[in-house]
Amino acid sequence: MKKVSRRSLLNASGGLAALGIMNEFSPLMRSFPASAQSVPSSKLITIFLNGGWDSTLGTDPVVGDKLNSSIYAPEYKPADMKKAVDGKPNLIVGKGLETAIPAFASMPTAFVNGIYIEVTAHELASRYMYSGKESLTVSREYPSLAAILSGTRDSFPSHVVVGSEPPLGDTARTRPPLVAPGLKQLVAMLAGPTDTLYTPLTAKDKRLVSKESVGFAQEYARMLDASYLASLDESSQKSLLTWRKSGEASDAMYQKHFQDKMLDHKEALLRYNAGVNDDESTIGGRISSALFVLKSGLSPFVTVNFGGFDTHDDHLKRHLPILTNVGTAIAQLVEDLRRTPDPHSPELSLADTTTILITSDFVRTPHFNLVNGTDHWQSGSAIVMGKGVRDNVVLGKTDMNAAALGWDGTAAVPFSEATALKPDHLISALLRNFDLDNLASEIAKEGKLNALFI
Repeated sequence: MKKVSRRSLLNASGGLAALGIMNEFSPLMRSFPASAQSVPSSKLITIFLNGGWDSTLGTDPVVGDKLNSSIYAPEYKPADMKKAVDGKPNLIVGKGLETAIPAFASMPTAFVNGIYIEVTAHELASRYMYSGKESLTVSREYPSLAAILSGTRDSFPSHVVVGSEPPLGDTARTRPPLVAPGLKQLVAMLAGPTDTLYTPLTAKDKRLVSKESVGFAQEYARMLDASYLASLDESSQKSLLTWRKSGEASDAMYQKHFQDKMLDHKEALLRYNAGVNDDESTIGGRISSALFVLKSGLSPFVTVNFGGFDTHDDHLKRHLPILTNVGTAIAQLVEDLRRTPDPHSPELSLADTTTILITSDFVRTPHFNLVNGTDHWQSGSAIVMGKGVRDNVVLGKTDMNAAALGWDGTAAVPFSEATALKPDHLISALLRNFDLDNLASEIAKEGKLNALFI
């Protein structure tokens, strides 16, 4: 079987191919303060539930006057469909996230409900929730929160993604992420290129293909490359030099031996109920990746996403188990963050320095359709945990018919365009938590979720 070469890694879809022109910053990236260009003490994990999650089973269960609403399916109303977090009476959790209660109890946690989503087409809604910038066309995208934060770093990778690539905007060129489908694959990517051409080698192969012969071939290739470069025009030379810079960036990453810091990843996959093979779509496998990215020091910003939440039929039968798996994995992640030292500040745990955002495209209808499924709903919800978070608060609200209400910063008010709580306000508040007030103001002028953080 042919081993991975550096060039194939650089060409790999979602790998290093997007590295581009590392020093050519967009206007957005130039807006970062010089003080941000250092190893950040704050870290971010984004967990995105693709397809639209059921917040009634999560952060916005049927309580109070909603119990008298005819719009909610009767299945949501029994007493055992919701539970309060121990010691945090404001945090009422639906049946789907009951397994996450230990995490909510042990780490500062806030819920945000009633985020108004104007357009519930998956791609447009998810881009809006990721970035806080609305676009009515897929031809224009704005960078996700983690992609924006990646502008605070000068090294590669500035951002790690496990799953599908989030919206990157201009950062696709200036601050591209390292993308892998799962934890096992991420560890393999970090191994770097090999010094032999094929494996396994027979005894005869080993005589013919030695380290010395491979080294000679590589040196000869470099000589040919230099000769070819000299024959090109200035524009072509610049393009090839940019490719070389990409290779140098990957070399620098390999030299830090991140893979060696992830040797216990197989044990972790079992702990997260993912299995040692990690089939790339396993919820626990992907969420466990966030732990390894942070504890190895690979990057302070990691996005994990996975699908399965667009349950238009057999909703409870399909949706409840996967949401329960999410809750179980989140509980394990928080436990691991609490017992893992921050590689840059060993006197602190990763739980002390990490903010976690859990969100989705939108939420699902509070009633079932003709095939016992749920459809898209013009509202959104999020969970924010960890560093800087104001504990035991619920911001934003839906009414007894599950419609988003307005929010004045402290309390629910009648809904209007002016009072609507939107993804802009969530992303803006998170940017302020990372001391990026100028960028926060560019996303949203009103600080409707300032109370989200202390």
